[in-house]
Amino acid sequence: MSDLNEFNPNRLLIARQRRGLTKKSLAELVGLSTKSITNFESGDSPPSETNVLELASKLDFPVEFFFRPGC
Repeated sequence: MSDLNEFNPNRLLIARQRRGLTKKSLAELVGLSTKSITNFESGDSPPSETNVLELASKLDFPVEFFFRPGC
């Protein structure tokens, strides 16, 4: 997996919105707090490798999507 410091928080926001999920509903899907999702999306704290894998699975996006530049 890519270096977690290269996690692109904007890509998580895009993936969540494309799936029509709120922060709360995504948090419930992956077993995290809404605050954790907020921190991931704001870039305040990157998700762990386990969290990235779970987010990718629940959002049905490849893991690599979250490490691409841009957006």
